[in-house]
Amino acid sequence: MRPILSACLFTALIAGQAAAQSSIGITGAAVAAESSGQSTTLSAAADVAITLHHGMQIGLGLTDDGTAPRGWISGHLYLMPGDGSRYGLFASLFDLDGAPRNYAEIGVEAGFDLSDRLWLSGAAAMGAASFDELDWIALRSAADYRISDRLSASVSASVTEFEEAAFSADLVALAARLDYRLGRHAPGLYLQLSADQLFGDDAAPMQTSLSVGVSFGLGQAPHWREADPLRALFGRGLL
Repeated sequence: MRPILSACLFTALIAGQAAAQSSIGITGAAVAAESSGQSTTLSAAADVAITLHHGMQIGLGLTDDGTAPRGWISGHLYLMPGDGSRYGLFASLFDLDGAPRNYAEIGVEAGFDLSDRLWLSGAAAMGAASFDELDWIALRSAADYRISDRLSASVSASVTEFEEAAFSADLVALAARLDYRLGRHAPGLYLQLSADQLFGDDAAPMQTSLSVGVSFGLGQAPHWREADPLRALFGRGLL
């Protein structure tokens, strides 16, 4: 996992400087650190304008939840028709620390600016792991609303289906988040409440978590959300 970790640290250091260099097409960048008590996540993302109507978002991250520390890298390629919508393809790769295990996901996604304050997005994905003969399909949706120049709120929901002989369940996850930016070029703070539950043959009761985080961004904030499809399973000790 060293290459991914090194990339995460490097991106976190240069994200702020890169966001200001429009000559290389970078329109915005953000870094964040989040903790829930049980897990800690560091992440960075940069958005690049390839042409007037084409863009790319690159994301990097590292999660340590005490069970399976892992790093990840993702890429999003999308179109911007000019009507406030974006749609495209994405891929993510996750690598576990200290073990020859990884998993990956690919999918399609779309987002729409319904107003200058409301952004709706959705994604459909499929993925597989190099261990436990595990694969899945997932549907995700989210809504982001800017309440004021400094305050914003978001909600998200997802359903992930695992259908294997050794593990069969549907994972339903919900989250609500509140962000407060301290100033125009100042860090932001956020609070997120998450809940997930497994239904089916390998059902498990609901688990909830409350996390706090700090973020910093320059330029236009990256639009696309990152998701770890196996995070809930690792958190429950099922993998």
